[in-house]
Amino acid sequence: MKQLFKKRDEDYIYSDYYLKVKKLWSVKMSILTAGLSKKKQIALLFAFVVLSAGYLICNICRIAFAESQTAKYRPGVSKVLPINQKKK
Repeated sequence: MKQLFKKRDEDYIYSDYYLKVKKLWSVKMSILTAGLSKKKQIALLFAFVVLSAGYLICNICRIAFAESQTAKYRPGVSKVLPINQKKK
């Protein structure tokens, strides 16, 4: 357990694939946002966060309400019978 909290001496080495994807993403985002002012970038970030949060909340609510509605119409649980007994 002590080793988990020990400070590492050597740096973590990332895989080449991760570094290539990271570089590609940073280049693409810098090209897309090159002509935008700081206010426009902040406005787009805010819009993205609000739309993403709304979408996720909508999905959570849809799943929660769907489960509560199906729970109302479930048939009763059948009686558990021992192995040797048969239904009458």
